[in-house]
Amino acid sequence: MTTTIPQVPVNPQDPTSNPTSTPAEQMHSIGQPLPRIDGLAKVTGQAIYSFDHALPDMVFGTILSATIPHGQVVRVDHRRALALPGVLRVYSCENQPPTPPRVEGGAPYIWFDREIRYDGQDVAMVVATTQAIADEAVGLITVDVAPAPFVATVRAAMAPDAPQAGETPNVEDPGSPYGEPAQYTRGDVAAGLLEAAVTITAAYDLPSQIHNPWEAHVTLATWDGDCVTVYDSVQYPIGARNFIANALGIPSEQVRVIAEYVGGGFGSKLSTKTQAPLAALAARHLERPVRVRLTRAQMHRNARHRPQTLHHLRLGATSAGILTAIDHEVWSGGAPKAQYYESAASTSRYLYACPNLRSAHWRVRVNQNPPGSMRAPGEQQSQFALECALDELAHALRIDPITLRQRNQASTHAVSGKPFSRNSIPTLLDLGSQRIGWDQRAQPPGSQRDGALWRGIGCAVAFYPLHMARAEGRVRLQADGSVLVESSGVDLGTGTYTILAQAAADGLGTTPADITVHLGDTTLPVAPIAGGSMLAASVTPAVYSAALDARQQLIDAALDLPDGLFAGCSASDLVIGAGRVTHRRDAGRAITFAELLRLRGTTEIVGQCNFAADDLPMEYGNFGAHFAEVTVDVETGIVRVPRFVAVHDSGRVLNPTTYRSQIRGGIIWGLSAVLLEASHMDGHRGRITNANLVEYLVPTALDIGEIDVTWLDEPDAGANALGMKSAGEVGITGAAPAIANAIFNATGLRLRHPPFQPPRVLMALRAAGITA
Repeated sequence: MTTTIPQVPVNPQDPTSNPTSTPAEQMHSIGQPLPRIDGLAKVTGQAIYSFDHALPDMVFGTILSATIPHGQVVRVDHRRALALPGVLRVYSCENQPPTPPRVEGGAPYIWFDREIRYDGQDVAMVVATTQAIADEAVGLITVDVAPAPFVATVRAAMAPDAPQAGETPNVEDPGSPYGEPAQYTRGDVAAGLLEAAVTITAAYDLPSQIHNPWEAHVTLATWDGDCVTVYDSVQYPIGARNFIANALGIPSEQVRVIAEYVGGGFGSKLSTKTQAPLAALAARHLERPVRVRLTRAQMHRNARHRPQTLHHLRLGATSAGILTAIDHEVWSGGAPKAQYYESAASTSRYLYACPNLRSAHWRVRVNQNPPGSMRAPGEQQSQFALECALDELAHALRIDPITLRQRNQASTHAVSGKPFSRNSIPTLLDLGSQRIGWDQRAQPPGSQRDGALWRGIGCAVAFYPLHMARAEGRVRLQADGSVLVESSGVDLGTGTYTILAQAAADGLGTTPADITVHLGDTTLPVAPIAGGSMLAASVTPAVYSAALDARQQLIDAALDLPDGLFAGCSASDLVIGAGRVTHRRDAGRAITFAELLRLRGTTEIVGQCNFAADDLPMEYGNFGAHFAEVTVDVETGIVRVPRFVAVHDSGRVLNPTTYRSQIRGGIIWGLSAVLLEASHMDGHRGRITNANLVEYLVPTALDIGEIDVTWLDEPDAGANALGMKSAGEVGITGAAPAIANAIFNATGLRLRHPPFQPPRVLMALRAAGITA
């Protein structure tokens, strides 16, 4: 159903502005700014991350990485490493461990490949009694290689005479690995461009970027008979379990993965990395627990990344600003033998109404570590290019950029043909423009100057589609009065522990203080990946429904008591809390869970729900309007963002504290992506030159100004049982283009190759003849 959007946004600083749920829903915990229930454990060191686990007799593994981008391993000499006291074993392609065929079928897992496809690829691993000895020993291994021609950057790989990165052509159509084709056309783009009163052509070059979660990839493996327990820092424990099982050639039932706390992931930990099966393999051979971790440099060179993407756009519109054509073509960095490509022109297909559209993706294979998902993969790059191009079109048309976007809003998803449940972008743009003071922006661009500081304001739309997947929720009411919520899903620091406690509390009719949440264990109920903003939207409704089921069982048991304690009562007369069932108006009529379960002859009541992500009749999305105020110092090239405004619509907001944190985090990363972050590849050596956190720039607290986050809090009823959507990805999607567009408003210069670090900005200013 389509719901009505309130015209006044929620301000988390003003609790009275938050619309309350209807009495029928009786949601007393959901919607409240409950502090993170795991916060105390984290700040006092009681939260045990994968890196923190230690077991008796534990030993340590260090991986040796390739130092050439392409070639063959001719020989690996382990002898000096094995002679070092404390070294227990060395693995390489010279002693490739035999592995039976995968349980799921296919060729056996290759532990160490003789063919080197990128600098940083695993070549060998040392296991030793201490981490220091293992680190020293890898330096004693001699690797003889036969280098081969390589290509390390997207532009170089696209050259006609470029060497081939792998076994297939460098530039290729990826096909449809994600279910939708890489090439998409509707209408007649050429005719739409001819029809247009104004057209613009723009090219954008977006760099490769690295996830850099605070906790590196790390695995501790220990065996008990034929079964292995793996402590892994991963976003999808069930996927990690299956990967490890297939690498070892054993049934997945013999692998248990535990990830109670995960120190960030941002997509880099959607799948476990090679250190996990290597740790399990070594632990089996040595019959001792083995821990293997990646170094920070290896996190850059061998742990996925957001690939470089080159964008070419052509837009056409009538004089009134109605789009007649969009042509968005993208070349995305890939890797030899890797299927992944960045769907970085996908959002252009449906975010705005346009009858004539072409969206084309090309995978460009280079000799670099395989790319992978990074916060809002595809959407972040797609919306940067599209939103900047729309700003260019608005300037060419002499139309307000907000007006241009509002005139072209889509009521139907052009690819699926389904109507959007609602499209709140016009409302969000109006509200955001009021909060930022849009009418005070520089008109014309470059006209607001305070000495060397030039000011500007820019805007962009933020969008991320709703993703849901199968999830099971389990809620246990136990005889001691405790309530356990269980899920194999993980909390990356996003607040999953907290919102599941809130959902269970409202489903049961109790408080979050009565709830204990267990997460991150493959022995617990099925949950999807903590990525794609999928986990919260899938598991939270499942847990809420499981709590309703448990509550109904408990109420039914109380009403059926043989002693008639609640004789003549209905379910609405009873309340649950503090381990008791109590009459709403007569506190003397009460019974503890323990007594109720004893009389019932059971030890617990288990509420369950198997949430199925059905094919919904509408398209559901997370919408936002982003506005950035920037200053550009034309003497130094330094760009700062003193103020940022974001207004969002994500359906029902489960917890204002965690929601606001998610949106702010996305905005901060968007700022970082456009002003600071880039992985620099030396095209002559095929090696990343800034594989550290000194030269790979990320923001500090001093780089972040005021961030004003507000939202519409209206359930999107058809999405799921709670009418909620998600917040993890959408915050990053509009931030970077809003800042880029603000730089144009401040200076009149259109910068198209982020990051806009001071040297690059200063060169552009001087090239345009701009000085203080």
